[in-house]
Amino acid sequence: MRQYPWWMPAALWLNRASLWIQIAIAAVAVIVFIAAAVATKGAAIPFMLKAMAKGAVSGLVIGAIGAMAVAENGGGVGDVLATLAGGVLTGAAMAVIGAGVASIKTAVGKKLANAAKANFVGPIQQHMPATQTMAVQPKTQVIGLDKQHGVDLHWEEINRQVTEMVNSGEYRQIFVNRQLKTAGLVGTKRPDIIGIKWDGGSIVSEIASPSQLKMSKKGKALASKVALMQANNPTTLFNPVKWLFG
Repeated sequence: MRQYPWWMPAALWLNRASLWIQIAIAAVAVIVFIAAAVATKGAAIPFMLKAMAKGAVSGLVIGAIGAMAVAENGGGVGDVLATLAGGVLTGAAMAVIGAGVASIKTAVGKKLANAAKANFVGPIQQHMPATQTMAVQPKTQVIGLDKQHGVDLHWEEINRQVTEMVNSGEYRQIFVNRQLKTAGLVGTKRPDIIGIKWDGGSIVSEIASPSQLKMSKKGKALASKVALMQANNPTTLFNPVKWLFG
C-alpha cells in the first residue's frame, strides 16, 4: 500500500473546498478594498496592496502543497494549476480583508475622536466670556541671533534685550546686527537690534561695547550713528543708547 506524507489529507481537503467559498472570499475582499480606500481617501491603498502581495506569497505555499496532493492523486496539469492559483488568490484576498478592516477601524476611530473633541471643546468656547477666549500667540521671528556680535558682555546684553522683546509678544520680527533696509527701514547702518511690531511700528536699540565709553571718541561716533539713523527714520522709535560703562 502506498504511503502518503502526513500533510496529504489536509492538502486534499483544502483542494476540495467549495469554489463558492473562494468566490465569496474574493467578493468580500473587493468590497473591503473599496470601502477602505473610500474611508481613508486612498491612503490605505498602498498598505492593502503590500498586504496582498504578502498574502499571495503565503497562499502560494499553501497552494503548492495542495497542487502536490492533486498531482499525487493523478490530477491533470489543469487541476494542479487551478489549485495553485486558488491558493494564491485566496491568500491575497484574506490579506486584503485583514488590512482593509484595520484601515477602516483606524479611519473611523480618528473621525470619532475628532467629533468627540469638537463636541467637548465647542460648547466650552461658546460659553466662555470673550475675555477668557484662549488665543495662540504668534511666534516672533528672530534673525541674526545665531552668530555672536561683539564681545561677550555686549552680546549678553543683546541676548537679554531680545529675550525681553520676544517674551513681550509685541514683535513680529527682531533683527540683530542687520542693515536697516533689511527690516524695511531707511539706510545701511547696522544697529544692534531692530524690532518690528505686529502693528507695523518699529524700534531700534544700540548697546555700547565696553570700549565705547560715553565721552570717548568711539562713544561719540556711536551717538552720531544713532542720530543719523533717527534722522532718516523719523517714525521709528529709538531707545537711548545702553551704555555698559560710563
